[in-house]
Amino acid sequence: MLARVLGIIRSHEDFRCAYDARLDQLLEESRILDRGPDGRLRTPLVPVDPREWRAAYERILERMETEGFVQRAVSVLQAAGLRAWRNGAGHIAIDPSSLEKT
Repeated sequence: MLARVLGIIRSHEDFRCAYDARLDQLLEESRILDRGPDGRLRTPLVPVDPREWRAAYERILERMETEGFVQRAVSVLQAAGLRAWRNGAGHIAIDPSSLEKT
């Protein structure tokens, strides 16, 4: 089910390009990961201390949510026919029965 939902989100080119571009900017600022020439995220040559990495990762998640990416992903899923929403924890929630209809 998760792979199917992620496939729907990642197949939406406008969202995917905006998300990836913003994530890459935030990763460049934090220096916790970088995108290799093959397009995959990788650990930088000078790794970050695990405690600093976790704090930076949480700041990135918060920024992406604050900038509306969670709600935009919800909109992509809704446009695909799923019953999706941002739950109280700030995560994307989906009614599993709506997956059966798509």
